[in-house]
Formats: sequence, C-alpha cells, structure tokens
Amino acid sequence: MDNKKPIEMIEEYFGKVKDPRKERTKDHKLIDIITIAICGVICGAEGWTDIELFGKSKRAWLKTFLELYFTRAQTALLKTVENARSAMNVKRRDEWWASLAGRSQSRS
Repeated sequence: MDNKKPIEMIEEYFGKVKDPRKERTKDHKLIDIITIAICGVICGAEGWTDIELFGKSKRAWLKTFLELYFTRAQTALLKTVENARSAMNVKRRDEWWASLAGRSQSRS
C-alpha cells in the first residue's frame, strides 16, 4: 500500500494532463481544478455549477493543500472551471471520467 498523500496520488495520475487553456485565462493550476472536481463529485456534485459551489463552500479547507488564488471576484473559480471544461475535447473528457470511474471500481 502506498504511503502517499491523496493529493500526491492525484498529481501522479493527472499531473501529465495537458492544460488546453490560454495562458491569460489561467487563474488556477489545472491540477487544482481537477482535484476540486474530483472532491466535488465524491461529495455529490452533479455538474460544473455544483463543483463551483463545492469549491466556494470548502475554500478554507481546499487552501490547506491546494495553491488557490482567490484575488478576483466570486466568479473567478467558475470562470476557470468553465474555461478548462470548454477547452477540453468532449470525447477526451468523457473518456477521462470513464477511466476515473473504472479505476475506482477496480480498487473496490
């Protein structure tokens, strides 16, 4: 069994995902967005708006292990998530979510 922290395991698995966003639209690191999305879905988020609400409501906790920058308006996180989501190829995104689901089921 690995003695790695969960964030280290997420970075190991998703750290090589190519960031499709333009440099000027990067308010947060892609790995932080992915981590927020994973945590949000685990906690019941059913879409990007739910993930945004999760991120905002758990901001203090998330900042204990992610490099989050909340210097802009309340909409910054949603805009960042939306930019990342819209920049991803839908097929690749669906394959990514399916592989994530398959990986968690195989560990059960």
